Amino acid sequence: MSRPLVLGLVAEGTSDLYFLKPLVMRQVRALLEKSAGADVDLAGEPLLCPTATMVSDPAKLHREISELAHRCHVLFIHSDANEQHKAENLTWIVEPLPAAPVIVVPKKETEAWILADPAAFAGLPGADTSGLPASAKAVEKVSKPKHVLRKTMAAVTHNQPKDYFEVLGQNVDLDALGQVPAYADWVSRTTKTLKELHFL
Repeated sequence: MSRPLVLGLVAEGTSDLYFLKPLVMRQVRALLEKSAGADVDLAGEPLLCPTATMVSDPAKLHREISELAHRCHVLFIHSDANEQHKAENLTWIVEPLPAAPVIVVPKKETEAWILADPAAFAGLPGADTSGLPASAKAVEKVSKPKHVLRKTMAAVTHNQPKDYFEVLGQNVDLDALGQVPAYADWVSRTTKTLKELHFL
């Protein structure tokens, strides 16, 4: 009988959630599929805080994270690099609780990960990928990932983050992302956590 694995996710902002929610599921599923001995089923999509994000009132955020940490096995805590201390500080709230915390922090901004795979934009008519970095690894050298992404999406009819972040989270190539050092580091720490919890 397979074991259920329940994931939780708190993100810096709502748009980050659109991208990270499908991405986290895909990446963890890929890790489970690579592990020959893993008899584990992902129990639905990642659980989320009902209303809080990393930029919410701290008391509200702490309360919702504490509640979420009682309902999942692994809790992913995301922030951009300039707010990494917030994600790290929240691990101290989670660690005494049932869920194991794993921080998700790109080198600069989450948008850098979105830029790692030009092919992921194929389903977005009007997207101009000519300004994207030549290699996935090079996204960490982009000084303003949000600006590059806005430019890429400028001619797309529906170009608000809620309109396309989820699509990109579902389609960005995991192997391409694996070439991005900060992403590879997150995958490594996730793998270690899943092994410690005997899911891998």
